[in-house]
Amino acid sequence: EESLDRDCLFWHYPHYSNQGGNPGSAIRCGNYKLIKDYETERLELYDLKADIGEQHNLIDENPELALELHQKLQQWLDSVNARIPGPVE
Repeated sequence: EESLDRDCLFWHYPHYSNQGGNPGSAIRCGNYKLIKDYETERLELYDLKADIGEQHNLIDENPELALELHQKLQQWLDSVNARIPGPVE
């Protein structure tokens, strides 16, 4: 078996989708996935091993992990110079 030399996967989707999705970013480390919605500023945390359908947001149950993943996500966004959506003027 081959493995990838990385601890986390990152996504950045800074626009609305034609499927109804909001602009956002996400990080997955191990079994956990943190999603940041830029329209609502809401964070969602899921244990994908226990909840593959992302139905139970663990943000209030595990704030320390959420903070750690959010910091890693922000560091990655900064490192790739990701554009973050802002208000339309």
